[in-house]
Amino acid sequence: MTLDSIIERLERADRPDRKLDIAIMDLLDPRSDDENHLVMGKLLQAKWGAYGQMANQVDYYIEAPKVTSSVDAAIALAEKVLQGAYSMKISTDPSGCGTKIHHWPNGLSGEDEIIAEGVSETIALSACLAILKAKQMGVGE
Repeated sequence: MTLDSIIERLERADRPDRKLDIAIMDLLDPRSDDENHLVMGKLLQAKWGAYGQMANQVDYYIEAPKVTSSVDAAIALAEKVLQGAYSMKISTDPSGCGTKIHHWPNGLSGEDEIIAEGVSETIALSACLAILKAKQMGVGE
């Protein structure tokens, strides 16, 4: 999946989705070749997967963090993906949940600017959406 297609799915999501968790992790934190394993003469590629997903002939699966359901996992993803002086402001109200990613180009004593914003049904979904929109703008590269 592309960054744009994942963002579109997140904008439509109304609940956590393990397939989205895996797609997000595949895009933002792909497994490295040094995690591959030689098993019975075959090289198995490390892939993100869901709990209980069994290895097949060419892949084995590492459980993907539940970034669309866990605020902790979403924040850990932001720390990994958004490098530099960034902060996340999370808010909730009866209309939904929102996350804004702020950039502090002159350090925390200077002015901040809002880089990206995500609004969704849950805090974790809104955080994922904001993180991916920031990534779409080139943040953390």
